Amino acid sequence: MQVVFRVDSSHVIGTGHVMRCITLAKKIARDPQVRCLFICREHLGNIASVIEDAGFTVGFLKSKPSIKQHPLYSNWLGSTQKDDALQTFALLNALKIKRIALLVVDNYALDITWEAQFKKSVKQLLVIDDLADRKHQCDALLDQNMAPSYRTRYQHLLPKGCQTFLGSHYSLLRDDFYICRNKVQVRTQLRRLFIFFGGVDKQNMTLKCLQKISVQLPLLQEIQVVVGRANRHKKSVQDFCNQHKNCIYHEQISNMAELMLNSDLAIGAGGTTNAERMFLGLPSLVFSIADNQYIISQYLGNLGWIDFMGSMQNSTLDKLPSTLWRYLLNPVLIERKSAQLLADNMNNMDDFIKQIWPFYT
Repeated sequence: MQVVFRVDSSHVIGTGHVMRCITLAKKIARDPQVRCLFICREHLGNIASVIEDAGFTVGFLKSKPSIKQHPLYSNWLGSTQKDDALQTFALLNALKIKRIALLVVDNYALDITWEAQFKKSVKQLLVIDDLADRKHQCDALLDQNMAPSYRTRYQHLLPKGCQTFLGSHYSLLRDDFYICRNKVQVRTQLRRLFIFFGGVDKQNMTLKCLQKISVQLPLLQEIQVVVGRANRHKKSVQDFCNQHKNCIYHEQISNMAELMLNSDLAIGAGGTTNAERMFLGLPSLVFSIADNQYIISQYLGNLGWIDFMGSMQNSTLDKLPSTLWRYLLNPVLIERKSAQLLADNMNNMDDFIKQIWPFYT
């Protein structure tokens, strides 16, 4: 049975789309009859090697340099939707793939225009989205974010009969997060800090935050600092960590859940990592580093699930030391936040997968 993922990564797009698709692919590929193919455009800063390291085949679409210049989602594609669909069909034909049991589309630049081309050639089409800003032609849609009106915001964007899986309880979490969830305990004080701003972190927020709280670092037992392979600033981050004995540098790790489990507070970006931190009861100071993260992170802040610091500006960075002092001096705040997260954040990902992939066990 053939499963195909159409997903991209780059210095502009980031790596979160690919990482969550890898998680889904690993779950589905437990069935030995399943073959997973990732179709990705060769954008600068892509993490196709991470997909291959996970054991999956990658088919490439040729890139165009325009993606490096324009931030709008429609320009992330590197082609028109029509050309992308034609190139995807050509690649599938070259690989002699004619019958697709499940096609997963995770790309902000694709919508009903692209999806309609494939409806007759695939048994099931799943869209993974975060934006609710365009129409889709699909059998199922997953949006694992919490946002205002998250239960209804896709009502006029989907075909009749489309299954929807909405909210953080459907977050795509790797198996190690479930293992760590069984081990997690309510945090009672701030000793261990975890810092991660996604696989790319093009604004170098990791280093900026470390520099802002440099005076407070000696008060902490350890600071786990994680960067992705595609991070162009990783050398400067590593150099900073080498100058502070309790700062531990990690690059493109596979034990993210374990590091979160053994931390008391996180500093990082909004996006897919929000769900991971919340599921493990890890209080977080969250910055919005992309337009689509702001409303979602603000909503999570209103729920009390994160401390939303705002968008990445000097004024919000200036608030970081005082916020950290608040948690250092008031351990009960860590305890209350951690307990609330563990009580409020469960996960129904297995139920979601069983409904879109009946062979899943």
